[in-house]
Formats: sequence, C-alpha cells, structure tokens
Amino acid sequence: MRVELARFIACAELPFRFVENRCFERFVQVALQPEFKKVSRNTNRSDVVKLYDEEKKKLINVFSNLKGSIAVTSDMWDGGNNLPFICVTANYIDENWLLQKRIIAFRLLEFPHTGSSIFHAMMNVFKEYNITHKIFSITFDNASNNSSAIEQFKYVLHPPYGGNFFHMRCVCHIINLMVQDGLKVIQTQLQLIRDAIGYISSSSSRQQDFAHLCMSHGLKPIKLKKDIRIRWNSTYHMLKSCKCYTNVINFYYNNKMNDNLLRDEEWNVCFALVDFFKVFYDATCNCSGVYYPTSPIALHDLFSISATFAKYRFDTTCNFTNICEQMETKYKKYWTEIPYTFCFGAIMDPRIKVSGLEVILTEISRNLSISLPLTISNIQKTFNDTYLLYEKKYSVGTIATQSALTVHLFGSSSSSSAAIFGMLASKGKQKSVISSRTEVFKYLDTEFVEFMTEEERNNFNILDWWKAHEKNFPVLSIMARDVLTTPVSTVASESAFSAGGRVLDEKRTRLTPQICEALMCLKDWEDADFRTQSFVDEDLLYFEDDSTSSLNEVC
Repeated sequence: MRVELARFIACAELPFRFVENRCFERFVQVALQPEFKKVSRNTNRSDVVKLYDEEKKKLINVFSNLKGSIAVTSDMWDGGNNLPFICVTANYIDENWLLQKRIIAFRLLEFPHTGSSIFHAMMNVFKEYNITHKIFSITFDNASNNSSAIEQFKYVLHPPYGGNFFHMRCVCHIINLMVQDGLKVIQTQLQLIRDAIGYISSSSSRQQDFAHLCMSHGLKPIKLKKDIRIRWNSTYHMLKSCKCYTNVINFYYNNKMNDNLLRDEEWNVCFALVDFFKVFYDATCNCSGVYYPTSPIALHDLFSISATFAKYRFDTTCNFTNICEQMETKYKKYWTEIPYTFCFGAIMDPRIKVSGLEVILTEISRNLSISLPLTISNIQKTFNDTYLLYEKKYSVGTIATQSALTVHLFGSSSSSSAAIFGMLASKGKQKSVISSRTEVFKYLDTEFVEFMTEEERNNFNILDWWKAHEKNFPVLSIMARDVLTTPVSTVASESAFSAGGRVLDEKRTRLTPQICEALMCLKDWEDADFRTQSFVDEDLLYFEDDSTSSLNEVC
C-alpha cells in the first residue's frame, strides 16, 4: 500500500505532509483499510524515490527493446526558487504504433547556460537511459546556445542519414516570433486596449461598476483580464474575449479619462488582426500535438500561412501590407529552406506522397513569390538514398508480404489539410518517380486514395495506416516510424513547466532537485499510462474561465 500511496502523492501533486493528515488517515481506515498505519512524510519521500528508481528501470528496458529511434525535445525553465531547470523529453512510437512521450529528465542546469552546459547535461541523461545510439532528432527553440549544443551533439553522436533530420527548430517558437513582429505594427492601438482593460481590472470597485454597466446594457458581466505580452496567444485570447463588450468598455473607460480615449477604430484594427492571426493560432495548436505525428502536419500549416500572406499582402486596411511584410521576412528566414523532416513526413502520408508534396511546395513558392532552394528532385533523391540506407541496415532478405492493402482509418484532419487535399484532387493521379522495384516504388506507385472514401480521407490516422501496412513495407515502415516520431515543437517539454510550477510552489521551494525530478517524472509517466499528456492552451483556459459562457449568450 505504501508504494501506491507514494504514486498517489506524486501523481496528484500533493505535498509529502499530506500523508500525516489525520483526516486522510481516518478516511483510509474507515473506508478502505482498517489496518492502515500512518506513515511519516520522510518515509513517503523515500518511497517516492524508490518508486521512481523502479519505474526508471522499466523505462530503460522499454528503450532497450524499442524497434525504432527516439526523438528528443528539450527546453529550460526558471523554477519558483529562481533556479534553472532543463526538461528533456523522449518521444517514440511503440510496437503498437502508438506515439509515446516520456519526461526523462527534469534537473538543475548549472550556470552558465552555454551550449556546452546543455550538451553535457543532456548527454548525461542519454547515457543514464542508454539511448545515445537511438537518438534520431533533437527539437530545440531558436536560442543560440541550443544551436551551439547541436553542433557538439553532431560531433559526438554522428547522427544517422546524413544528419538531415537531427536538428528541428521549434515551429511554435518561430510562429511566436513572426506574430510578435506583426503585433509591433499595431502596438499603438493594442496599448490603448491594454490600458483600458488594465484600468478596469485593477480594482474591485471598478470591476463591480463595470459589471453593473454590463447588466444595464443587457450583457452578462465578465471579468476582464490583461494579456501576457511575451505570449502572443494570450493577446489573441484577450482580444477575442472582448468581442461584444467593446461598447461598454469604451463607455466606462472614456468617461474616466481626459485623453487617450479608446475608439472603435482601435477595436476594428485589433479584431481584424484576430481574424488574420487565426491561422497562426491553429498552426500552433496543430503542431503542439502529443499523440499524433506533427511532422506531416507542419507542411500543411506552412502552406496555410503562406496562403494567408498572399490573401492579405495587398490589403491596405488595418496596415496589413506592413504587417505581412514584417512577418513574411521572419517566415523566409527560417522556412525558405523547408526541413527534410516536413517533406519526408508529407511523403509518408499515402494521400500526399511525392507528387502531392510537389503541389504543396509549388503553392508555397507562388504564395511567397520566391523560389524554394530545396527542389522536388533533390527531395526525391534524398528520400530514395535514405531508404537505401535503411534497407542496408534492416533488410535481411525478406520480401514484403503480398497481401491486400486494407486501410484502417481513424482520427481527424485539420482545415489546412482539407485545403491541400482539395488541391491534390484537382491535379489528378500521382505518378511514381522511382524506377527500381523497391518498397519505395511499390508505395509510391499504388494509388491508396482510390480505395478511400471522402470520410476516410478526412478522418485519417497515419499511424494506424502504417500499422496496417507494416508487413507490406517492412523496411519503409521503419523509416516512416522514425520520421513520424519527430515532434516539430518543444511544447512537450514546455508543458512540464506548468506542473513544475505546482510542484515547486512558494511553499515547496526547498525540495531538492533530485526529489523534484522524481515527482515530475512519476507524474508524467502516470499521465502517459492514461494518455492524458495532451497539449492544453492554458491562456485559453485563463480567458475562458469567466468569458466563454457570456460570449456564447450575447454574440
């Protein structure tokens, strides 16, 4: 019982002193186990560490028997005790073709936070779990010290397949940089709205007066909340929460001010930007998934973003021309050379493959009015060369099973994907680009889409598809497993920081780094067993707390 009590304390994010609570002891004795004897907090702490060590051994064994590779994400966080922690997350596809995520380290990172420090900290983690030979890719944000660390990783790990997939820059971080550049263009209008919301929400009496004003206008009162400037999606949700309340906000704020009055013009500009930014918000959510591959989705979202630029680029209202110019510059800086991971991920989608990829790249090039340096012929050659390396490594003379190609389809498809599939349908059948009779030829030459209904195409689960066709493509499926494992964002690591803030709250800042890591890992591993690690937009929840029901009623 002590083992499960330790698991409960860690996974429920409860303090160790909870086990000494007399009410808890009484509850267990009366309702569950009359013979239960209270344990001390020190005993419970020791039990947590012992449980962590046991579960860690099990995870090491899972990694040792893993068929495919491991994709790593990492990010840094300053805890409640002002000490920096590095979070390392392992992503892999298991034998049942389920995408898995496990935090394998949440530990103190010594100063200075150079690339060398990050490299050594993460290498120690890899060695502990005996996965140095299994690392397929590492996803970082764009900090220069991370780029420096990548170079050291390449020197030591000798990443496979030419290192084409090894370094993945966080898509969500790049989107944040793009949108922040766009927000700078409307900084004057946005600041007025922030000032108004800040003024109303800064005291209880003003909030009360504003609530009465809302009711007098037939609106359900809401609690206005300011955004967090460094997180653009917070600004996005703040503006959305104000829709339908602009008149009462203007009326209340302007009656209290003598200058810098808030007008409809400011709201119109910002609301137009909300519509414009929706594609960026959707892309952020799409690329933050935990239980589905994000490498094929990323290219869909790059296309949708480029189409949005093409749509708004010459719109003179709300200064969209300048906004698009600023944001396109950032887009081209990072994505003119589209990562091979995105391209291979698209090819591994049987609805797209090589000819579909060519259509997408052509459209992106047209939308941005540029020539992409990575041509379809280069991608084709690299794809085939990479497959030959896999064939050399994994093929043992077995021939792909010549069974019927039955498609098992589940899941969902994004709006950006629907737009792409509409384009592909207008282009006609795909054509094979590989001349030899390899698995690649068989895969590219078979029109799987012809066997799918429209509903099956839209509700497509790529992992289920490859699971069903693993025997048909024994080598190519291994390559697909590796490519589809790579996450395109560091959200898997960043999401741990919310839990870290709860574990290391202001009352628990004296927890040792070792105990903190044990608690964080046990919590994450338990969530993994229940498949409850999915990305949650906490900014959305923050603004929805008081406003969603109101907006649904009045808008």
